[in-house]
Amino acid sequence: MSTDELDIKTIRLLLVEDNPSDAKVVERHLKDAALINVASDWVQTAADAADRLQKTEYDLVLLDLGLPDAEGLQALRALRSVADLTPIIVLTGSDDYKQGLVAVREGAQDYLEKRRVNAAMLSRVVSYSVERNTFHRDLVRATRRYQDLFNNVPVALFTANREGILMTANAACVKLLGADGLDIEKVNFLNLLFGPGKRAHFLDLMARQRMVEGWETEVQDCTGNRLHVLINTAPLYDSKQMFAGFEGCITDISMLKKTLEERDRLEDNLRQAQKLEAIGQLAAGIAHEINTPTQYVGDNLRFLKESFDELDGLLANLVEAGGGPVSEALAATDFDYLKEEIPRALNQSLEGVDRVAKIVRAMKEFSHPAREKTATDLNRAIQSTITVASNEWKYVAELEMDLDSGLPPVHCSPAEFNQVVLNMVVNAAHAITDVVGDGGKGKGKIRVKTRPEGDWVIVEIADTGAGMPAHVQQRIFEPFFTTKEVGKGTGQGLAIAHNVIVDKHGGTIKVSSTPGKGTTFTIRLPVGGSKPEADAEAGAAA
Repeated sequence: MSTDELDIKTIRLLLVEDNPSDAKVVERHLKDAALINVASDWVQTAADAADRLQKTEYDLVLLDLGLPDAEGLQALRALRSVADLTPIIVLTGSDDYKQGLVAVREGAQDYLEKRRVNAAMLSRVVSYSVERNTFHRDLVRATRRYQDLFNNVPVALFTANREGILMTANAACVKLLGADGLDIEKVNFLNLLFGPGKRAHFLDLMARQRMVEGWETEVQDCTGNRLHVLINTAPLYDSKQMFAGFEGCITDISMLKKTLEERDRLEDNLRQAQKLEAIGQLAAGIAHEINTPTQYVGDNLRFLKESFDELDGLLANLVEAGGGPVSEALAATDFDYLKEEIPRALNQSLEGVDRVAKIVRAMKEFSHPAREKTATDLNRAIQSTITVASNEWKYVAELEMDLDSGLPPVHCSPAEFNQVVLNMVVNAAHAITDVVGDGGKGKGKIRVKTRPEGDWVIVEIADTGAGMPAHVQQRIFEPFFTTKEVGKGTGQGLAIAHNVIVDKHGGTIKVSSTPGKGTTFTIRLPVGGSKPEADAEAGAAA
């Protein structure tokens, strides 16, 4: 390739020389060298040179070390600090070999003595330095782009030696490992693997497979927090192709793991809810079937009671007519005892049948599958729900109801309202159980009260349980939040109640609790339903 075929670009050169005579000599050498594509600027101090380099990108700097404001290599260091990618050739009157060596080590492209410089030498040095620096500058910029990418990519990247000590780690990795402010070379990746045998397992994978792909495990970061992570690594080799360490990435999947666990819990709860719904429908069917025999058992008992009263009168007349023998015969059958106990037994049986009938009616009303909104008697819905849930509270609490007889019907879903009341009453019973145990320490109290308030209906459910501190009250309506032991609570009851009352019915639900004294839930429901529904119905009527 001939010189004419080369793309000779214009070289922008900065001459830093405090001696005007020496500066003219250099400029003459550049002219004699036929470097016609050189545009040069001349300054006489290191400060002026630094200022020029900050404002203009030069291809080359010719630097004299004997400047008035910088002695020796001070000028070189000063210019390197402001333009580290610009090549600097030192021109000096000194022939100090050691100083020249130090200058090259500190970044100078070359070290030339002024008295030995001629046009041909300067031409070669300038041209070669510029061409060499073009490749160097591209390499440095590419390296910096890689470093920027390495540091800014949101994936945690690292390299480690064979002992596991980190050699490099990007910002995402430092953050993930909680190593902010620490010397990264003092962090051992292998020591972060949490759990017995994990370190040995990782090294075994590296030894057998030469890489680790998609390994899900736990690590404990530098602050002691445990993380679920996904690890991918590959080996590093030295110049002799010996294993020297490994490089890879770490992906924090803690939130994903938590989300999956919550999804599994939600699916379990959904299956349980579906099972309970099926049981509820079955119970409603059974209650319907029980209702008929309960009715005729009750009717027959009432018939027997009435008939016995008539028989009692008939027997009294027979005693009068038959005299002593009849009286003796009745006495032998212990008739006086039967006359007293049979009515009592019939009354108790009727009371039991009425109680069964009441429970059956409550089961039918509570288990009704329809979720459409309709005008609902909340007092009756509350009574049915409390009857159905009596087994939850009757051993640990006395239940008081203060239900306003003038309460207007409320446009709502009775099935969903029943579910809210059930959750509230069961929670109240559990809170009281935490205080009184199984009832051996006495019983607590649950109070249910209703009252109208303008266009709203208020339902209050209060208990004398353990109460809740403020930080618990702030979270009780969050899904999956529970203070109960594992297996005793899903954290869904109050979240469902909030969804039903607030989101579906346009009402409000508030809690007031004092630790050691008890808790009161206050539910407000609009009598005519939520505002969007009322507007929709008004529009339909129009």
